[in-house]
Amino acid sequence: MTTYEVAGVKVSTPDDLFDLPSGVLVQKYNELTGKKTTKFSSKANGVRQVWAALHDVAQMEKIDAEIEALEAEAESKPLPERKPRKLRNKTGRRTRFNVAARGHIVEHRAEQHSKRAKMIQVLRGSGATLEEVQELCHWDTRTAKDGIRLLHTKLGYGLREGEDGIIHLLVR
Repeated sequence: MTTYEVAGVKVSTPDDLFDLPSGVLVQKYNELTGKKTTKFSSKANGVRQVWAALHDVAQMEKIDAEIEALEAEAESKPLPERKPRKLRNKTGRRTRFNVAARGHIVEHRAEQHSKRAKMIQVLRGSGATLEEVQELCHWDTRTAKDGIRLLHTKLGYGLREGEDGIIHLLVR
């Protein structure tokens, strides 16, 4: 049986709370719940609510202790090494890209005069804004964004956009 301390009195059953003044019950209830209750509708309701709040706090403390123990155990164990995922070819209409696993770079050979090759060349150099990519490839905004996104998601290129809006291709 769990014993709680309320206003210096050891309490192990709800009947023990009836011996306390109502003001003490209200004060303890507010302390436990963070509410600003001024009075209870009856002493029985006050005892019931304080008892429930005491149990909730005890349960939360027990759960917090279990979580801390699990976190300490997890920190002490090394993470297992993951095997790299194999690449799979996406098949479907108008798909020419290999899917890159996260952190994996796909070697590809873009045709020298293709729009993708031009975009890679410009982004590798000093970088380019979205508008410059649109002009270079004669694309609308949506297609330019998709082309840049595909460089990252499908081909594994690292991209970084500066505060000035210039997109840089990270060196591979």
